[in-house]
Amino acid sequence: LGDVKAAVEFYLRAIKLKPRFCDAYNNLASAYMQLGRTKQALETYQMALVLNPTLVDALSNLGNLYKAQGRVEEARQSYLEAIRIRPDFAIAWSNIAGLFKDEGELDTAIAYYQEAVRLSPSFADAFNNMGNAMREAGRLEEAEVAYKRAIELRPDFAIAHGNLGNVYFDQGKLDV
Repeated sequence: LGDVKAAVEFYLRAIKLKPRFCDAYNNLASAYMQLGRTKQALETYQMALVLNPTLVDALSNLGNLYKAQGRVEEARQSYLEAIRIRPDFAIAWSNIAGLFKDEGELDTAIAYYQEAVRLSPSFADAFNNMGNAMREAGRLEEAEVAYKRAIELRPDFAIAHGNLGNVYFDQGKLDV
């Protein structure tokens, strides 16, 4: 990764030059997250949303912060608000799918991942994560297809390669 501390400096300069620059607040909050400064990240995402309550990237990122803190309902509400504002925002569909998967609601998770990849057919991470939910639900053939699509989109996607190997192992396809 790049120089996150330098990025913070420049986001702060951008905000000083243009105090209502909501995208700079969102990016600054993401940088704070990478630095492990979650309290500052939370406050900064919230400031971005005060400036622009329809900034779906900030809503989704705030949801990710809440999820990391174990604040599942707040995460869910952030993702749902992003989807309400912009129904074609595939990232929020994928993020909320992850919540459902973590809660064991695999069919719901798969449905949300399917919507994410329908909205963004080149979303390799969503295909991989959908494959994980499918594998966990025992839908191995579908998981195989999802992992293959993730790899097709990103041939260097090592995690998807490993997941596909796991499905082959589960299926007894050891001579692939």
